[in-house]
Amino acid sequence: MRRWAAQLVTVLVVPFLVGVAPAEGASVTSFPTASAGSGIALGPDGNLWVAEEFNGSVARFTPAGALLARYPVGAGPTTVAVGPGGRVWVAVTGADKLTWFDATSASPSAHDIATPSTCGPVALVSGGDGRMYFSLPSDGVCNGDVSQLGSVSDSGAGTATATGGLGGAVYDLAVSSGKLFAPDFGGDVIRRLTLGTSPSVESTISVAGGSGPDGIAADAAGSLWVTEYNAGKVARFPAAQNGGSAQEVTLTGGTLSDPYGILASADGHVYVAGQASANVVRVSADGLSSSFEALPGTEPHALTDGPDGELYLTDQHSANVIRFVDGAARAAAAAVKAVTTTAATATSVVDPRGNETQVFFDYGPTGAYGRTAGPYVVAGSAGVTNVAGRLTGLEPGTAYHVRVRATNAEGTTTSTDKAFASRSPLLAARTTFRYQPGRTTVISRVSVARLGGGETITLRCQGRGCPFKAKAFKRVKKGSRSFGKELWKARGLHPGSKVVVLVTKPRTIGRSTTLVVRADTKPRIVQSCLRPGTTRPGPCS
Repeated sequence: MRRWAAQLVTVLVVPFLVGVAPAEGASVTSFPTASAGSGIALGPDGNLWVAEEFNGSVARFTPAGALLARYPVGAGPTTVAVGPGGRVWVAVTGADKLTWFDATSASPSAHDIATPSTCGPVALVSGGDGRMYFSLPSDGVCNGDVSQLGSVSDSGAGTATATGGLGGAVYDLAVSSGKLFAPDFGGDVIRRLTLGTSPSVESTISVAGGSGPDGIAADAAGSLWVTEYNAGKVARFPAAQNGGSAQEVTLTGGTLSDPYGILASADGHVYVAGQASANVVRVSADGLSSSFEALPGTEPHALTDGPDGELYLTDQHSANVIRFVDGAARAAAAAVKAVTTTAATATSVVDPRGNETQVFFDYGPTGAYGRTAGPYVVAGSAGVTNVAGRLTGLEPGTAYHVRVRATNAEGTTTSTDKAFASRSPLLAARTTFRYQPGRTTVISRVSVARLGGGETITLRCQGRGCPFKAKAFKRVKKGSRSFGKELWKARGLHPGSKVVVLVTKPRTIGRSTTLVVRADTKPRIVQSCLRPGTTRPGPCS
């Protein structure tokens, strides 16, 4: 019995699934719905719209699976499609009508349009010409043995029209190059039709006898892809092909049974849902390679792209929407903390996109990098992970570049470049003053001890009584250095005058010592540090 003709279905409600392991390492999770689902689409509001076929409702979910609203629409909602103007359309098969919602509205509501047949609509697609197109499949009872194709203004205004005599049961439609494509399930052909209120057949493409062409999708390159429900195969043909046969695509790596849902994804692949084989097949754009991903315990039916590179599938076995993530890893730019003068810790937020991922930190003094830390292994999942790496062998006080490189079976991604500097060593130098306070303060000696050699000592004097403004002594020797009466000349410095002693060296944190003269008391002495590339001293911590 075809799925659309089914009257009794046992629905199993299962909890949120985590970590169901597909064959090739993708990440699969799910979230519950009110019944087994049929159609699904990503709305213009960025949310998922799901036909809860056996609950007579349409549900609106966030991509994370949070239920926003549930709208009763009538018996047997099946296909969901997006039209222009922010509208989401639903084929309500059991109620013989179409229903549309303004998805961009703060409070969407259902708008019904009756269809001109006692057979309810199933397939539904935007024509891009101002109309929505739908199929009214025959089942031997309503419509006799001949399907109809209908259309209605995509503004949601007016009434629906239908054209008969276009062949057998059509369960899916696609539009490409300004033409409408309709697979005839019983007739083993795909018809290319003109758009408009009275579509006419332009060409007929054949598939293998008895194969049951069912789902159809148009890719960006102008090809149509068709599922063969009875044969468990996929075929494709160019939109401009006149007559002849569709080419079967060779699928390797698994078995496909009862395929219906098919999606030409934004990632450049074609995805096919195997309802009886409980899997999804990813096919390359050229049709030359494929991979099978197992979805145990499910009957995947319809597919849609998510907003962030994931796939969402409805499940005809259980009351769930399946979220499927399988892509190249993503990595944020590194954040770096200098731990010592020769080492730093780099961290990044990495999304493995469902696959085990190796993370590397490339670093060096230029954008050419030259050194690598890693790999650090992140298990396959659909969530982000914090990764930390240790960068060693750094030169003290030196500028560096770092990037994050994440690689898995689906490809390699590199982050943007991040500049950082290794920690500069703190000079050990210590400055002391010998002075005589009073109404003025007489400095007799300034001494700098614990010099490592190669430092520059700069003395600055500001205020009344200063014997000089600034003096610098470069490349001083290791040990200590004193500046006595020959420099200070027994001059009395008046209150408010300042003496600053700077001890600096390239790629190091220098020392700054400031003496401020006060009347009839000891001067105030402040110790601080001067970081490389700065002119204003600050705390040494």
